[in-house]
Amino acid sequence: MDLGRRIGCFKRLNDPSCQFRLKLPPHSLVGGAARDQALDPHFLLRSHSGNRAGFTTPAVDPAAAAPHSAAMTATFASRLIRQPRPHDASAAADTGLRFADLAPELTGFLAATAACSPYLAGLMAREEAWLRAALTLDPDTALTPDIAAIDALGTDTLGTDALAPGLRQVKRRVALWTALCDIGGLWSLDEVTRTLTTLADRAVDFTLQRLVGEEIRRGKLPGASPDDAATAAGMVILAMGKMGAGELNYSSDIDLICLFDDARYAGHEQEARASFIRVTRRLAAILSDITAEGYVFRTDLRLRPDASVTPICISMAAAEAYYEAEGRTWERAAYIKARPCEGDLAAGARFLKTLANFVFRKHLDFASIQVSLVLLLRIRVHRGMRGPLAV
Repeated sequence: MDLGRRIGCFKRLNDPSCQFRLKLPPHSLVGGAARDQALDPHFLLRSHSGNRAGFTTPAVDPAAAAPHSAAMTATFASRLIRQPRPHDASAAADTGLRFADLAPELTGFLAATAACSPYLAGLMAREEAWLRAALTLDPDTALTPDIAAIDALGTDTLGTDALAPGLRQVKRRVALWTALCDIGGLWSLDEVTRTLTTLADRAVDFTLQRLVGEEIRRGKLPGASPDDAATAAGMVILAMGKMGAGELNYSSDIDLICLFDDARYAGHEQEARASFIRVTRRLAAILSDITAEGYVFRTDLRLRPDASVTPICISMAAAEAYYEAEGRTWERAAYIKARPCEGDLAAGARFLKTLANFVFRKHLDFASIQVSLVLLLRIRVHRGMRGPLAV
């Protein structure tokens, strides 16, 4: 396991801006040195068999757990290897009473987790019935029905109005289950980031298909047929950054670049562009608007070419011309993780192939090296990194 990535994940859990922050209990710490040790991610990541500040290893008694539910003992409970030490005694008591009928190790784990994260406590209360059923399933496949249920959203009878609340419900369940499996030690960091990225891919893909299909039915995309909705009628979304690399974490937004294949709309480029701009605007709203149901993912469209003056979806030809004439060093770096994730994947792959010489230059001049060094130094300052710099 990549220790650096795991440390970053734990730092985000303690980040006040993150919904999944864990609070370390003051009563469990002795003096400043002990607190420094408790906040050290390396200390949190020691062997599960050792005593660690912030986490305890629950004692699981199979004989005692069996009367409650053999299925639970054989699934989530049997793989549970750690739990946080409760911070908020009141929240722990409330959640403990809510799930008092479960196996003792599950009740204790859920109560301790709720006591360290108000957000997760709220999700447990809101999704109680679903959570009880999920705890009886294989932890690795418990989310499969919910991810698959995305396909039933926004059917012809429901329209696209059902997309936003339906996706938010799936997001709540995926967020809750992923956090529980992560905190309880059931999943590795790769499994956590892969699950969150899979949700993002599926949510964006299905929303894009539904919105493009609606444009086609309204006759707004010249020459497009209903079958073209499966490939978004020539529109492609490039996942950038953490989403492009399959590394989404709990607090990640999703960075998207939206393009369309203008070669499919010769003589009708303006109509096609206007339609795809509408699709992009609605897609971003469905995913990122905060409602009573929450939100799916914060969506950032600003990595596109010259974002201050260009529309939120542009043609591939315009994007290619921009990168050839004005592409900057940070944009080259951004495209290292670029991945066609939704829409016309074949067109997206062709576009990335045309940018290969831009992204991976055969030769570097001194100006490019200097810009790269400046970017590196800015990253080190932002991350608070110390020590000598080896170039």
